[in-house]
Amino acid sequence: MKLRTIVIIAGIIAWGNPCFAQSVNAANTWSNVTVYSAIGIDTIDSLRSKDKKHALGCQALRLGINNGINQLVKNTVTKARPDGSDNKSFYSGHTSNAFVSSGWNYSIGIPLGITTGALRIKAKKHDWIDVSVGALAGLLTQRVCSKD
Repeated sequence: MKLRTIVIIAGIIAWGNPCFAQSVNAANTWSNVTVYSAIGIDTIDSLRSKDKKHALGCQALRLGINNGINQLVKNTVTKARPDGSDNKSFYSGHTSNAFVSSGWNYSIGIPLGITTGALRIKAKKHDWIDVSVGALAGLLTQRVCSKD
């Protein structure tokens, strides 16, 4: 079974399974798993590159810029999270990190990013606007540096 199929199936299970999807804590945990998986797979791809130093440097630069902008926006725009835990809902850093790490293979990386965003909504940490802006920010930041 291809990795893309596994990611899509996992996303469907995470979203639709009553035992899993209805649990806010489980959705929060699994959104951590998906975003760290995206970053980890991107790192493995960087390590397989002919110029590992350049590829890892680009990955670090993209993630650093992405997280720096995300934190600046979160600390400037005070939007309450749907669960009321704090006022740093806008925009989803999990989703932007998943999308900034999707360039190694879009057919797998994009569904992984979408799954991350859906889980953040399910976990009541973000709404669709937070996740959509996070996806766009990640995709735009991905253009900063190319591994090749």
